Amino acid sequence: MSRKPYPTPLAIPPLSVKHTHTIISLHGRGSNADRFGHELLASTNLQARLPTVKFVFPTARKRRSTVLKKIPIHQWYDNYSLEDPGQRTDLQVEGLYETAEFIRSLVAEEAQILGEGNYSKIILWGLSQGCAAGIFTLLGG
Repeated sequence: MSRKPYPTPLAIPPLSVKHTHTIISLHGRGSNADRFGHELLASTNLQARLPTVKFVFPTARKRRSTVLKKIPIHQWYDNYSLEDPGQRTDLQVEGLYETAEFIRSLVAEEAQILGEGNYSKIILWGLSQGCAAGIFTLLGG
């Protein structure tokens, strides 16, 4: 199993001195933390609306994409078909397990920063492939 490191996440501290919650946002296939994070925050004004929230945007590591003829792109896991994700699910396993391990470490790190037992103050969400990776992680993958 390949263990290439994940890029350092983009972390945007709260506008307020007080840090009450953390939102971890996972991008979709082909994107990255810089592009996704800055666009999301600029287009939604989330920082002003949630001044005590820290935003964490991890980047999926580059993997060779079977769908895109083995071109390396940022993706949380590989898959065989965009139309039928149930085909060749064996291609998804390695990436999903590596991603789940990485995301769990980010969640644990943020819970420690927020204080013991503060897992309830962390929101994990994602778009597209990031959503699937987040659900897999939360289901114990």
